[in-house]
Amino acid sequence: SYGIGKSGFLKEEMTVRELAVRVKDVFGLPFALVYGDELMDQKVSRISVCPGAGGSEIEGALAWGAQVLVTGDRRGSQGHGHHRRRPLWPGAYLHPLYG
Repeated sequence: SYGIGKSGFLKEEMTVRELAVRVKDVFGLPFALVYGDELMDQKVSRISVCPGAGGSEIEGALAWGAQVLVTGDRRGSQGHGHHRRRPLWPGAYLHPLYG
């Protein structure tokens, strides 16, 4: 099946916290929000990236074995029912897919 996201390996394993900083800096964003503060120090190497909320790409990311899904919007994200409002500012949202 085809989707609008991409999955791949990081060149070097890093923590979710380090990944959030890297995403923010590389894309020049005002913030990168991570859902799951308790997972900030988990090491990751397999990520999926998707524009928009990523709701349609979560199953593919999980099937591929992604540890984090990076999205550009938070509304309607499956598994994150408490943040369905559209964000006020452009940014990145990191959704750890394990825990």
